[in-house]
Amino acid sequence: MALYTLLDRLVYLIVAHWLVLTLIGILACIIPSLYIVGFTDKSVVKTQKYLIALILLLLAMVIFNLKVNWDFSHSIKTVSYRIEDYRIKNYKSKACYFLKTNDGNKVVPKDSIKLEENDKKANKIHPIGTVITYKQVVLKNNVPKYRQKLLQVMLESNNEGLQKTIKFVTRNKLVRTNYR
Repeated sequence: MALYTLLDRLVYLIVAHWLVLTLIGILACIIPSLYIVGFTDKSVVKTQKYLIALILLLLAMVIFNLKVNWDFSHSIKTVSYRIEDYRIKNYKSKACYFLKTNDGNKVVPKDSIKLEENDKKANKIHPIGTVITYKQVVLKNNVPKYRQKLLQVMLESNNEGLQKTIKFVTRNKLVRTNYR
């Protein structure tokens, strides 16, 4: 188990700097192969060794990337809050939702929320009326500290920038359900 934890920490150390490491690896493989092919009469065997090393490096980066994406998709959860009142106001020169929830007040940028509206039949549990729910995607509490920084950046980037995630994640969702 300790070896797995050590390897897991190593993966997260490498993935945090994967772009720089990949560029260095590509340069380390391509420049010598171009030199061998272009300026010497050596055999193609050395060039093939460099190209195989390049392919193995890219394959390792893909495996690291898939492992982090798998960890990300299994390290998030959706938390729901019942909205008692909400307002749209400017906050720090950005349009934001001021949400009064059952867990306190929350300020969320307007462009980061996906609005959703549903119509459902009323029953004994849900009387006729409108219920507004705020759903937020957060990291689970059991995520180790060495993973938290990278996974939090992935969560905040909302599938842009660092990596594409395996599972599509909508960070913030405001769901309005009309019971009729």
